[in-house]
Amino acid sequence: MHTQQLSALMRLSWKIQHSKKISRSKSLVSAWVIYQQADIMVYYLVKKHTPEQRTTAAIDKNLKLIF
Repeated sequence: MHTQQLSALMRLSWKIQHSKKISRSKSLVSAWVIYQQADIMVYYLVKKHTPEQRTTAAIDKNLKLIF
């Protein structure tokens, strides 16, 4: 992994740790899971919160993953 990716992972872990009041190791594991499945979760959330009139193809074209 690159330094920027690790930094993003650590920042997310820190936010989870302080917002949920959990240990550093648990927050790091949570952040790692979120980071590894980000592309799946973003697609799921966009699909879930998009009105029925829009087609899946339209969602796929406009969906980009940015870290």
